[in-house]
Amino acid sequence: GCSSEKSITTVNASPEATITSHSDGDEVLEGFIGNLRGQVSDSNHSSEELEAAWYYGDDVICDWEAPDSGGATSCDVLFGLDETSIRLEVRDPDGAGAFDEVTLSIEATDAPVAEILSPEANGVYYSDQKVTFEGLVSDNEDDPDELIVIWNSDIDGDLSVANEPSASGE
Repeated sequence: GCSSEKSITTVNASPEATITSHSDGDEVLEGFIGNLRGQVSDSNHSSEELEAAWYYGDDVICDWEAPDSGGATSCDVLFGLDETSIRLEVRDPDGAGAFDEVTLSIEATDAPVAEILSPEANGVYYSDQKVTFEGLVSDNEDDPDELIVIWNSDIDGDLSVANEPSASGE
């Protein structure tokens, strides 16, 4: 007769991660919030058993959590000029992991511009008379009526004035 010792070996397949919202070289605007989306899967574990995390550069922006039942995962990020890479990592309960990473092109945006029209710096004003505040705001990326305006005094701090700009920025 033959005698042999055979053992049964199980193999844990590595999960897979794919970033679906962005590709290498995609342009995004600095200072804007972007929604990152991805897909994770594993041939021998269900989606509910997996965990995914998102990174912006070396920083965790969405910590480990299970994807939805279809393996989809998402995360919001505020794009800045200091980082250009996003990474999606996935791990299964047996310790196997994988990642997908893309490098983005971050386009700098211009700061909004504010101009005080009234009161004038060289005007004469009296403490017992009201002073009209008028200004003009603009931005290369946003409509003026989407901007947040705060009037501030070095004596009184933030002032309570009508501060919602019109569509023309007044």
